[in-house]
Amino acid sequence: MEFDFSEVDELIADLGAAEGKMAMNVAKAVEVTARHVKDGWQEKAARTGLTDYASTVDYDVEHHERGVEAEIGPNLSRRPAHAPFGLVERGGSGVFSAPQHAGRDALEDAKTDFVQGILKAGTDALS
Repeated sequence: MEFDFSEVDELIADLGAAEGKMAMNVAKAVEVTARHVKDGWQEKAARTGLTDYASTVDYDVEHHERGVEAEIGPNLSRRPAHAPFGLVERGGSGVFSAPQHAGRDALEDAKTDFVQGILKAGTDALS
């Protein structure tokens, strides 16, 4: 008895071709989400009255062999005198105000769109 593996071979070829496209689409989804989180964080931080702090919020996306990674938050090199205001995010000892959680809230707001972006990345890569 012989087996016909042609459909399996086609699937393997499709998945192999999709890998590069998938990686590119996932990188796009991470980049867009990082920008949305940064923008949301800046908007929410500006409401605290610390507009100089809000303007320090930035993001950086790095591509590695194992994937893509985004870092979002106050960037000390943008406006060094104002970046330390990032401590208002957590509050705590020595801070005379309630925690603001602008970064946490911006990340929470972006979760659904990020998941949809990742799902779309996979769908587009396989189509």
